[in-house]
Formats: sequence, structure tokens, C-alpha cells
Amino acid sequence: MPRLPFGDIGPCEVHWGYGYQSGNMPQIITPYLGKVTIRIADAVTDIHEEGKGIAPIDSFFEGTTVELEVPMTRSTLIQLAQTIGWQKMGSLSGSGYVLRLDNIAGYDMYINAETMVIKPLCNNVPDPDPHHWIKLYKCHPYRDIELGFDRSGQRIHLVKFKVFPNRDSGYEGAGGGGQYLEEGVPGEGEDFEVISSNKYLDYKEIANGGTERTATMTEGFYSGTTLAAEIELKMDLVAVAYTWQVSYSAVTHKFTITNANSWVFELHWRTGPHGSVNLDDHIGTLIGFNDATDDTGANTYISDNEVP
Repeated sequence: MPRLPFGDIGPCEVHWGYGYQSGNMPQIITPYLGKVTIRIADAVTDIHEEGKGIAPIDSFFEGTTVELEVPMTRSTLIQLAQTIGWQKMGSLSGSGYVLRLDNIAGYDMYINAETMVIKPLCNNVPDPDPHHWIKLYKCHPYRDIELGFDRSGQRIHLVKFKVFPNRDSGYEGAGGGGQYLEEGVPGEGEDFEVISSNKYLDYKEIANGGTERTATMTEGFYSGTTLAAEIELKMDLVAVAYTWQVSYSAVTHKFTITNANSWVFELHWRTGPHGSVNLDDHIGTLIGFNDATDDTGANTYISDNEVP
């Protein structure tokens, strides 16, 4: 059994333009011959003092660079146009039979960067589980090609991709410099991520002596429906006399939390043990509730905002 979610050995399928960010159809840029390589390198500078020889007394990180290499082979002109001829790098004729490659200078890569997804292959079939994929957020191809013509060598278009830190909101990372990739991709419709800081829901059972309770969700990716089911399950687990109904509407994009006994309860977004105001990863924010004040005095509450 593999230790890594994407397997310990084996080939892959590379999807370029995953998510349709630029309006272009995504391309599967395999087959390839050789090794698809993700290269991650930290730049480190050593600090020295006279009298300490060549041994550093400290070091600091200057940044991280990430690149992807795909040795494309037996490619179609459409595949090549979408990689080595990407955007202003080249063009495909109207007939589809001629690919022109341009000299390019003074062109910004980041604004035209696309998302790439790498799916492991098993028995030559792409793994359907997105949690086993690798997603590279912002990638732009550039050319470093040597085309050989001889009696035995197979021709390869080596396409390299600059991978940039994602500067979109929510991807800043712990240091604020942006995130490059994720190993394990949310599945289709899994728009809600429960993490260590947003997995708690504090509420009070008014009809049961005003007892404060905390439902603890399991960390992971959820759709609206599966997250509603998880919240209902975990609220039921800690309830004494209360029974809960939690649902998510794909029409209104809101959650509804209801006491099945029609008893009044309170949702303590603000004053609960895990309460806070305007914390982006707070459970209330995750499911669309305003967390500036607690929700009190009713037996049913509906999200204030559409989510996701």
C-alpha cells in the first residue's frame, strides 16, 4: 500500500489549464516520455562572522522557487499551441496545420498563468479521487527545447513551467508570501474546508438548563450537503435532550439549523468558548452566519449570507 496519497511510484496524467481560468479549454498534455518533474528549491543565505571560519552562524530563507517539467512526445499541434505556443508565445493557423512560434519579450507571465493538476495513473487509468492529485496554482510555460533528428532518437518537446506563488485572497500562506501547490485536491463541489480553527460550533440548549455545548466537526473537505450532515451528526452527539436537523440549500446557498423538538436554542458565534468576531476561518463565517453577535430566541436559524 503506498504511503503517499498520489502513490510512491508510477506515471501520471498532466492537465494544463485545469479550472478554465482563462476561458480556454483545459488540455491533457500527455503522452510524455521520460520523467514529469516538480522541482522545488529553497534559496538560503548563510550568515558569517570573522573568526568562525566557513561555518555559518545562522542562515535565512530568501524564498522558494518551483518549476514543472513535462517531456511531451507524440503531441498534437493543438497541445503544442497550448504550451510552447501559449498566448503570445505563438499561434496555430486557422487550418490547424501550422504552428508558429514567436520571439517574445516584455510579457508578464503571472497574469496569464493557469492551474495545473497532476493525476497518478493506475493500470493506465487516471486516479478518479481528487484527494490523490497534485494541484499547482499558477503556472506559465516557457521553452527549453532540443529537437533531435537521427535514426533512433524519439523527438521530445521539453516544456517547462514557471510556478508562481498564488497571490489570490485565502492563499497567502503562513508567511504571507503565497502558496504554490496543494497535495490532495478538493473534489467536485467540495467547497467547504473544515480545519483546526473552524471545526467548533458552540451552542446552548435553553430547554435543558441552559447548557453550553460544543459540536466538533471532523477536519476535511465537504460539499454543502455533506457538511450539513456532519454538523447535524456532531450536534446530536453532544446533545442531551435535543434533536437536530441541519440542511444546505443548493438554491439559496444557505444553511438551516433547526431544533427538531421546536425548542429554543442559541448559537454562540460571539460568546462561546470558540467564539470570535469577523475571523475568516470561524465556523460561523464558513457556513454563512454573521458572527458579530450570537443568534438567540428562536428554534431555527438560516445563514445570513450565501456560501460558498
